[in-house]
Amino acid sequence: RQLSVADLVQLHFVALQGVTAETPDAAFVVDDKDLPFPDSTLVAARFLAVLDANGYADAMALFEVAGDRMVLVAERNNTEGWRASVAGGVPLRPTDAAAYSVLTGDVVAVSDIAAATHFSPTAERLAADGYGSCLFMPVLSQGRVWGHLGLARRNRQPFDAGSMVYLRAACAVLGLALTAGQGQG
Repeated sequence: RQLSVADLVQLHFVALQGVTAETPDAAFVVDDKDLPFPDSTLVAARFLAVLDANGYADAMALFEVAGDRMVLVAERNNTEGWRASVAGGVPLRPTDAAAYSVLTGDVVAVSDIAAATHFSPTAERLAADGYGSCLFMPVLSQGRVWGHLGLARRNRQPFDAGSMVYLRAACAVLGLALTAGQGQG
């Protein structure tokens, strides 16, 4: 049976609870209130593992805002060239699609990277690795933009309405998990 958005969000919530350094890729971890809350890197890695298992994109990453840059927290399935291109962080410039999503709090979806003119740094970086479409969604924690989720697909397939609803809800759950972690730190 196909899972509903509510089912997927619940799975994300359960998956993000009780993650430890020994279990970041465990299928589902039982909630244990005695465990210390994991740091944001482990939460981000688990979050992406769930998205990857559901096949939402060919490559994905979570970045956190750090001053005037976005720094990579976790990623899956990206190339070495891409990793090298973001290793020092990505400047918060409105011509970069990811930065634009962070600066405005809006979702940025590009269904044809090759035709993108406004977000040329993003298009160049992703097209060089053979991606055709991308999506950048801000992640909010404690009422502020914590960072963003970036997804890239090799084809030029836009993200459908159901996927967008699920991804917004999953990012909201991630924001709650990050907030809970900050409260325990």
